[in-house]
Amino acid sequence: MAEQIKEVGADYVLTLKANHPTLAKEAQNWFEKHKHQIEQTQSIRTESFCEAGHHRIEKRCFFSVPVEQVFERASIKRWTGLQTLIVEQSTRQLWNKTTVSLRFFLSSLNSNFADFPGSIRSHWGVENQLHWCLDVVFSEDDSRIRKDHAPRNMTILRRLALNLLRQDKSSGSLKMKRYHAGLNNNFLLQVLSNSGIF
Repeated sequence: MAEQIKEVGADYVLTLKANHPTLAKEAQNWFEKHKHQIEQTQSIRTESFCEAGHHRIEKRCFFSVPVEQVFERASIKRWTGLQTLIVEQSTRQLWNKTTVSLRFFLSSLNSNFADFPGSIRSHWGVENQLHWCLDVVFSEDDSRIRKDHAPRNMTILRRLALNLLRQDKSSGSLKMKRYHAGLNNNFLLQVLSNSGIF
């Protein structure tokens, strides 16, 4: 994926997950070793954000560091254009319970890039607004459709249906609207007519 993104002249910020165990372990080890020195280290940029709402206070700190300081040279070479490791440390306080979580991201952008937090948040916006909805409303993650062009065709149809349901102004969740449209042809026609298709 990184290679394809760089081939078209774009940059990437990709989540480092457990499916890359060597890199993930190196990142985790580096952070554990340096977390007490990070704020004093000149070469590491730090940004903090604090949000409050729904009885929850969440503080996110983002650290960006050149990959040469974290990973082995062989690990870096496997990723086209890799320049920066971003660490997101999130501290969430809900009532009297506090939890801390870490997420790591790999980027082809220079470690001095001004808006890593914005880039990461926009990715989660896509995840929350589209992928999460598709899974909740259409159980997309559980789909067993695998043959030929069927997965791509079903993806297009699900997104079309989701957009049609979102345009309907009647009350109820998207999941209930989908269920209702499957049982009631009049409601189905209402959803379709609101879209301007007919």
